[in-house]
Amino acid sequence: MYRQVRRRSLPGDPFNVTDIHMVAHAGTHVDAPLHYFEGAPDMASIRAVTAALDTYEKLDYPKEKIKFVLNAIFPSSNLSKDKLEAAMGMSAFVTIPYTRDVFVEAINLGQPVVTHRPNLPISNLLEDFAFHVSKDAHKKARPQNPTEAWSRVYGRHQTRKR
Repeated sequence: MYRQVRRRSLPGDPFNVTDIHMVAHAGTHVDAPLHYFEGAPDMASIRAVTAALDTYEKLDYPKEKIKFVLNAIFPSSNLSKDKLEAAMGMSAFVTIPYTRDVFVEAINLGQPVVTHRPNLPISNLLEDFAFHVSKDAHKKARPQNPTEAWSRVYGRHQTRKR
């Protein structure tokens, strides 16, 4: 859903103000190969994800094409992973651990965690997750000029395969 509202800032002012309102999942396709829903241990997140899951169920979207990503945005929570998974009706596909300081540093420096601190466990997790959701053809084909990130991920992938 998309709605655009135009209005003048002040009477006689030559400048217009435009508000654009969009739903977070606007522009996605129900027939996508997979959908990842990120949820955090807070009520707003739980409501949003369960509402989306209910909608997909009503549309007969296959449950195996829906993945729940748990984002632990708090150092601790009364809502355990088990409780969240029960509320969602599915297991977390991946859990992004609470690593506030790492992300704050990345934001302050304007550098992604995976490039600034590539050897941290959170960087490995994010790189491996991105690799996992890549197309099979991309996983198998070595790039003409592999980046350091690709080499790290592919090395971990090969180690796990053994």
